[in-house]
Amino acid sequence: MHRRAVLAIVAFAILALVPLSPATAQSDWPAGKIIKIVVPFPPGGTYDIVARLLVQPLGAALDTSVIIENKPGAGTNIGTEQVVRSAPDGLTLLMGGIPNAINETLYSKLNFNLRRDLVGVTLVASLPNVLVVNPDVPARTLAEFVALNKANPGKITFASGGIGTSPHLCAVMFGLTIGAPNTHVPYRGSAPASQDLVAGQVQAQFDSVGSAIAQIQAGKLRALAVTSDKRAAQLPDVPTMAEGGVDDFVVTSWMGLLAPAATPRPIVERISTAVDKVLASPEIRKILADRGYETMGGGPEKFAQYLEADIALWAKVVKASGATVN
Repeated sequence: MHRRAVLAIVAFAILALVPLSPATAQSDWPAGKIIKIVVPFPPGGTYDIVARLLVQPLGAALDTSVIIENKPGAGTNIGTEQVVRSAPDGLTLLMGGIPNAINETLYSKLNFNLRRDLVGVTLVASLPNVLVVNPDVPARTLAEFVALNKANPGKITFASGGIGTSPHLCAVMFGLTIGAPNTHVPYRGSAPASQDLVAGQVQAQFDSVGSAIAQIQAGKLRALAVTSDKRAAQLPDVPTMAEGGVDDFVVTSWMGLLAPAATPRPIVERISTAVDKVLASPEIRKILADRGYETMGGGPEKFAQYLEADIALWAKVVKASGATVN
């Protein structure tokens, strides 16, 4: 009996030294921990607004605290790299978006690879762009504007917040799609670009619905088409590009949460499930809809497919534009 007791004690001691299985170790995640969402843009912008909308309900869904850290710079690359280099424990997430997909081709040198070093958790929301022109432009419809571009190749000016931004590349894509080039006029940010468009210094711009709607409603800009596959709720009278006669032109500014690639799958799925639950809330959906956003969700697999297609789309446009950043 004494020998059996000793063996039992030894066996118990050995089991105590064996690491818990991933499922067991993560069963109480993130108990006692704080989740940080890194937003690679300054406070107050589109991505920041959506991220902050998630803080309270996501924290409640995961029974923890969620905070935001704004880390702007280098076209989202500074904040993105911070997440890539962080511990793969699900406690540091990136609010990524369309600039991340563009940067895979735009930047000749990156210290990370989006598809290799990060894993998509779930898509959060999308926001369509709208093609707007100064009211003095002699085109009241998209068809008339296409004809104007074709009659004046290279002479129609498009403003953007900078080289390689989605509004810039939307203008390039527009020129490629209709078979007529235009002239890009870059600014240091979308606000001065919009100001010069209203003043008539430039003729056109692709801008987010949320940013442009006030100027459209005030009659300072004319909206010709939205770039989503269906009409925007905030601009129900503005046709889609397809309805206006320009096919194969669907662009939305998406936002989604990503985590370091080595993050355990059960943790990724738990965050994804929690976010999708938040996005299913009628209150959250209404808040997003009132601001022009469409809720997305869908989990890691849907995000991976979406990201792959978006990177491929913008790779073609970036190469056609000749834009590059070292």
